[in-house]
Amino acid sequence: MTAGPAARARRHTVRWTARGFCAAVRLCGCALLVQGCAYYNGMYNANRYAKQAERSERQGRPGEASDRWRLAALHAESVAVRHPRSRWADDAMLVRGRALVHLQSWNSAVTVLEGAVRTAPAGEQRLEARLNLGRANLAIHRYPEARR
Repeated sequence: MTAGPAARARRHTVRWTARGFCAAVRLCGCALLVQGCAYYNGMYNANRYAKQAERSERQGRPGEASDRWRLAALHAESVAVRHPRSRWADDAMLVRGRALVHLQSWNSAVTVLEGAVRTAPAGEQRLEARLNLGRANLAIHRYPEARR
């Protein structure tokens, strides 16, 4: 026996709903993957520009180094603002703070690095944040804070 039009319509609707659900799940998975890639890509670029800036400074090219530090600060700020609770937010704040110190933007560096000192895990990362915070405080003549 053949099924009537109502039975065929129900079967088609159920099949379409299952396909639609699978497509929606795939689309959400792709969106999460792309978001994660964009986040990782931003941190990768911030670190890459910071390394290029250090290399340019060693080679005696301060103009080029300054441009690279600006790009590193920009990418790190983007990561820190878009993903403030992620596992790399501390790294982003530290890279941004380091870049601001090298750009001699002392007041901004102090603000960023104070946050980095508070949130960085104990160890090398926190020590680096404190060192750069001290350099920024010293540059703006905040000697008691620089000593701490």
